[in-house]
Amino acid sequence: MNKKLGQILAIAIVSLVGVLSADAQQMNLEGFVYKGNTLKQGESLTQGEGLMSSANGFVAILQQDGNFCLYKIVKKTGGGQYIHCTDTASD
Repeated sequence: MNKKLGQILAIAIVSLVGVLSADAQQMNLEGFVYKGNTLKQGESLTQGEGLMSSANGFVAILQQDGNFCLYKIVKKTGGGQYIHCTDTASD
């Protein structure tokens, strides 16, 4: 991932933290393959893979349906609280 894209993703994560609500969807985060917390130039994610920032408590996942989604890790359940998805997958 180039530096500018990394900065944009970081800004998006920080911006979206404020949209959490009590009724947000929960996601089981098990079963995904996490490739660390950054991608190097030329690397990419395939469906079922994601990035995890344990320090900040977030995961970004390329789901099986093709959507790239951001979740806040819920320590009590080990799941993730929905923050935002690209909604690019077709139904």
